[in-house]
Amino acid sequence: MRHYGVKEVMELTGVSRDMLIDYEKRGLLHPLRTGEVANDRRLYRDEDIDELGWIVALRAYDFSLGDIGRILGDEDADIHSILEEQIDVLRRKETHVRNLILFAKFIDITDTELYTGLLQGPTDIDAFADTARASETYRIGIERLQSATDEDIDRMVEELSQIVHDLVTLGEADGFRGVEQQIDRYLTWWDENIAPMERLGYLGFWAIFEDDPVLPALAEGIGDELTSATIQMSAFYVYMKRLILEAQGRIEEVAKLADTDVIAAIEAARILARNIFGSLLGNSDAALTEGTRELCTSTLGYMRNILEDEELRGYLDPNGTIKLDDGVLARTQSILELMPVEEDAG
Repeated sequence: MRHYGVKEVMELTGVSRDMLIDYEKRGLLHPLRTGEVANDRRLYRDEDIDELGWIVALRAYDFSLGDIGRILGDEDADIHSILEEQIDVLRRKETHVRNLILFAKFIDITDTELYTGLLQGPTDIDAFADTARASETYRIGIERLQSATDEDIDRMVEELSQIVHDLVTLGEADGFRGVEQQIDRYLTWWDENIAPMERLGYLGFWAIFEDDPVLPALAEGIGDELTSATIQMSAFYVYMKRLILEAQGRIEEVAKLADTDVIAAIEAARILARNIFGSLLGNSDAALTEGTRELCTSTLGYMRNILEDEELRGYLDPNGTIKLDDGVLARTQSILELMPVEEDAG
């Protein structure tokens, strides 16, 4: 049987002398000793090299040295299952960090002061959601949640568990397409359990999520304290991307008319407003009031902010299907501001 000295092990594995000694002190490695008084050298066998390989591999996957000691000391440990579970943990961490960055961008896009936004969420979005709070669909959704029994809650948790798990463990390779798929699954669940998304729009969804404690509690019970914010943020990005793609032809038309025929541009802008109302309020025939006109102009502002952020634009639209630029959005936004409004009811 061959024995390896410390220097040879360092060359073979890339592990430093200090770490080899530390692993030995912690009981993770058990090298032989020559026993010579003047030169009590450490000698490593092939099995020690194998053991060291496991230590290095497990450390790379973010296991603590204490965990590594327990794993290697358990003859019945299923290393394959343990690694699969740890990879799941690492995916959650990766997604958590990415979502923190995306949430900060979400706050910035919606023109909320960062400190306030990180604590309370986008203030503009919640203010605009007041229009959705006046709808019958919102009322039905809130009442349905308030009347939910313990059995209903248990069923909701069971149905949501895999959806939320898949959302919070999305890897970098899944990209935004993966986010869209999981949000679509979540909103399908919402249709069946809360209220039809088609009649709620994003702002109705936001309002119910903010106003009833059941939904955040369900999400955070399955994921973590960031999960409910991640769902709201991810749904925002999905809705905004789809609204941009749906409306970009109309946006370009309004911008083009703005240079030649302002009256025609305003008429085209009314149609664009209906696109926005349908997506965000679930009611394309919503009245054009001061508040809903501000919603339209702010929505164009959100689009501009998204598309000005090259990193975010590339993440949401890796195939370059969005063709709008800031100039087009700015001209259209100026026309939306000119739309005459109806009197607010009451």
